[in-house]
Amino acid sequence: MLGELLWRLPGFVGGSKRGALEELEAALAADPSYTGTYPTLAQVYLDVGRKADALSLLDRIRRVEHPADPADYAGEVADLEKALAGAQSEPAGP
Repeated sequence: MLGELLWRLPGFVGGSKRGALEELEAALAADPSYTGTYPTLAQVYLDVGRKADALSLLDRIRRVEHPADPADYAGEVADLEKALAGAQSEPAGP
């Protein structure tokens, strides 16, 4: 997925946190039932200081009634919970 690639690559080889956010947010808007997007988007949100946005994804993924890939759904929820575990116990930013 392009968004994840942009997030993981360093800037000097084409990585971009802003580009990653744009791609991942567009992917989620285009198909909220593709739950593979949620954990990565949460990690990017946390990385750029958007904790509330990251935490809101947990509720959103749990409301997906018909995941695009049902076999991966439970694992993606677990990945999202793991990504958010530290953020939920940390105090909100300034």
